[in-house]
Amino acid sequence: FIEAHCEPDALAVYTDWARQFAALGEVAVSDFVRALVLCRVGLYASEDDFTNGDERILMDYKIDPAHSDQILAVRLNQDGGFGTINWES
Repeated sequence: FIEAHCEPDALAVYTDWARQFAALGEVAVSDFVRALVLCRVGLYASEDDFTNGDERILMDYKIDPAHSDQILAVRLNQDGGFGTINWES
């Protein structure tokens, strides 16, 4: 996910964040988390509404929403516990 935002072809349109970290060659976890923008929250009332069992909360994050269709989808269970993280586009 991070590398996709730091590829040479992508740097022309992505934010200063991507350019900065492409130059460094690595990204600290804290910097990565600060760069994420919450774009959507989905709440699912029943198991039938969502295909991953008890994962009822879906949060979609992007690094550069204006220029990227890459999504980091974080799923939580109904108690707020961690479920899964998927990279989607």
